[in-house]
Amino acid sequence: MKTPVEQVKEFHEAAGQPIRTELTAPSLKEIKFREAFKLEELIEGMEAIFETNNYVPTVIIDMLKQAKLYLENYLEESDINLDFNEHADSLFDLQYIINGECLLYGYDMDKLREEGHNTNMTRFCYTDKDLEDTLRAADAEGVEVVVERIEHLGLSVVKRKDSGKVYKNVNHVKPDFSKCFN
Repeated sequence: MKTPVEQVKEFHEAAGQPIRTELTAPSLKEIKFREAFKLEELIEGMEAIFETNNYVPTVIIDMLKQAKLYLENYLEESDINLDFNEHADSLFDLQYIINGECLLYGYDMDKLREEGHNTNMTRFCYTDKDLEDTLRAADAEGVEVVVERIEHLGLSVVKRKDSGKVYKNVNHVKPDFSKCFN
């Protein structure tokens, strides 16, 4: 079994995302992408927990969505003041919090990670037919995409032009985390 970091590296390589081994200040575009992603997953998690028809959870989730929108559309280079030490501390704390939340709910994080990684890798197109079908689906949805060929992995990644996020292969397998529950 691959370590969590090896799994993320595999996904990054397939998605054409940076894999840096030395401290590097990312571009504004890269920062926006990552920070918006963190907010998106936080919102998704809260929507899974809270009754979203109730006032307080709705306000909290709407505020996070507003923050994500501002981050994506209004953050500028002059807003960045990167402190590597504080950022590393934050990332460590986030991982610790996530692992603690898994313990709180009784999730087996290793099983969740394996299921999530295996299905994440189905986002990519491994055959010409998958690529053609995925491009047709994006066109039908009116989503502008770009294709990157990752030759040494034998796959193509389809990305949304607007965000750079991976556009899922039409044969993407949605994770079934319920099979990871004890």
